[in-house]
Amino acid sequence: DDQFEQLTGRIKEMSGELPITAEGLAKIAAAGGQLGVPIDKLDQFVELAAKMSVAFDLSVEQAGDAVAKLSNIFNIPIENVEALGDAINTLGNTTAAREADILDVLTRIGGTASQFKLTADQAAALAATMIEMGAKSEVAGTGINALLSKLQTANVQGPEFKGALEGIGLSAKQLADDIRGNPQQALTEFLRTLSKLDDQSRAETLTRLFGQEYQDDIARLLNGLDKYDASLARVTNTGNTAGAMQREFAARMETTEAQIQLMQNGLQEIAINLGTIFLPIIRASAEGIGDVSRALADFVEANPSIAAIATSLGTVAVT
Repeated sequence: DDQFEQLTGRIKEMSGELPITAEGLAKIAAAGGQLGVPIDKLDQFVELAAKMSVAFDLSVEQAGDAVAKLSNIFNIPIENVEALGDAINTLGNTTAAREADILDVLTRIGGTASQFKLTADQAAALAATMIEMGAKSEVAGTGINALLSKLQTANVQGPEFKGALEGIGLSAKQLADDIRGNPQQALTEFLRTLSKLDDQSRAETLTRLFGQEYQDDIARLLNGLDKYDASLARVTNTGNTAGAMQREFAARMETTEAQIQLMQNGLQEIAINLGTIFLPIIRASAEGIGDVSRALADFVEANPSIAAIATSLGTVAVT
C-alpha cells in the first residue's frame, strides 16, 4: 500500500513536469507492471517512457511498450535504457529514419540481434540504415532477421549456402569463429566482401545465401554501406549521443501545446486532490442515501396499498 501511494504521488508530480495527463502516466505504469517492471522501478520507467513519448512523437502506450521490451530483449536495466534512447534520437536526427520506425524494427529484431551478440546501439544503426535505404519497418525487420540468423547458423546450412560462401572466399567454420570473436566486425567485413562483387555475381550470391525473398533486402543494405558505417560511428561515440533524447524532449517542452497541457495537468491535479479529500464524505453520504433508498423500497414492498395511494396522490398533484 505504501509503495502504491508513493507511486501515485510521483505520477501526480510528473503530470506537472511532463505534457502527459496523470491518466496517461498511469497507463504507462500499468503497462510496465504487466510487462514485468518491478514496482520499485516503475517511477523511473514511467518518466523514461513519457520523455520518449514526447521526444519521439509516440503514444504513451507505444513508448511504454518499447521501453519495457527493449529492456527485456537486450537485458538493459531500466535506468540505462535512456542511453539507447539517446542513440536512437541521434540516428533519427542524422538519417532519413524516424525514431518511431527505428524502435519498431528494434523490437522486431531484438531477439535475433541479441543472440548474434550485437549491442542494442549496433542493432539500432543496422535498423536505421535499412529504413534509410527505403525499407518499411516490417520488411527491414524480416530482412535483418534473415541475415543474422543465416550467418550465425552457417555451419548447419545446406551445400548451396556453403558453396556460395566459398565462392566469396569464406568458409562456414571461419565465419562462425569470426562471429564468436567479434560479431559486429564479422558482420561488417562480410557485407563489405559482398559489396565488392559485380552486380550479377552479387545478385546470384545473395540468392544462394538468403533466398529470392530476401536477396533484395540485403542488396539495399549493401548499397548503403557508407551510411551504415557512418551510423555505427555515431552511436559508438557516446560523447556525441549523450543527452540527445533529453535535449529533444526539452525542445518540445517549449512548444505552446506542451505548456497548455502542463496547465491543464495542474488543474487536473487540483481536481484529483480535492476528490481525494472529499471522497470519504461523498462515500459516507452515498452510503446514507443508499440506506434510505433501501428502507423505502422495503417499506413499499411490505405495504403495496399505501404505495398505490401515494402514487395516486402524486398523479393528482401533478394534474
